[in-house]
This record gives sequence, structure tokens and C-alpha cells, in this order.
Amino acid sequence: MKRVRPIKKHVKQSARKHAKPVKIRSISGRHGSSISTTRRNEIALLSAILFLIAASLSLYVAWNDLQSGGTSETLI
Repeated sequence: MKRVRPIKKHVKQSARKHAKPVKIRSISGRHGSSISTTRRNEIALLSAILFLIAASLSLYVAWNDLQSGGTSETLI
């Protein structure tokens, strides 16, 4: 059977090993963003509009399902 070393509970702060910082690379690369701010805002606006359309369609189908008692099959 392998011996397990006991855990030292009282270790001085200076004796603890500190973790090395992790380097995080951004998607855009080293020299800043390759997409302009206005283009990024346009993409965000388009994404928000598409999300609202999808949510509206989902609510419409759910409302029709509630009205019919869950018996109709609506395909969009």
C-alpha cells in the first residue's frame, strides 16, 4: 500500500507556490480588432432583430397551440 504524505496546514505565505498567470489571446489577434466598431454594432443590431423575429414566431406558435388545445400542428 502506498504511503500518503500528510497535508501541511500551517504554511507561511511566502512558502506557498503561486500560480503562473495564464496568457489569454483575443479572437481579433495581437494588434487590436480587425472589425470596426460600427461594423460590430451593425452585426449586434442584426443579431438582436433576428432574435426578436425568432422569439415572436415562437410566441405566435405557442399562443396558437394554447388556443387550439394542443391538437393542431403548425409548421412555419
